[in-house]
Amino acid sequence: MTEWIAEKVEEAVRETGYYRAKPVQNYDTLADFVSDNLDLLKNSKITQDHIDAMLKGKKPNELNLLRLATTLRVDIDELHELYARSFDD
Repeated sequence: MTEWIAEKVEEAVRETGYYRAKPVQNYDTLADFVSDNLDLLKNSKITQDHIDAMLKGKKPNELNLLRLATTLRVDIDELHELYARSFDD
């Protein structure tokens, strides 16, 4: 019962726009971060092609990093750190 209540509360929070992504520091790769937040990205300005590319481990451009930060309400500097951990530039 507790799990069901938690799911309903999370749904309500998402619908009101107060939901945030999990902390960026919890991830080793950008692909994992995107994968865990797919439901929040479905109505974003990021095209499905770009989301699919990130899921496959492709490097996003700076605009898509900014869109990720804005949509998921995370700090862009934290996303840059995750990008650096994800890709050897």
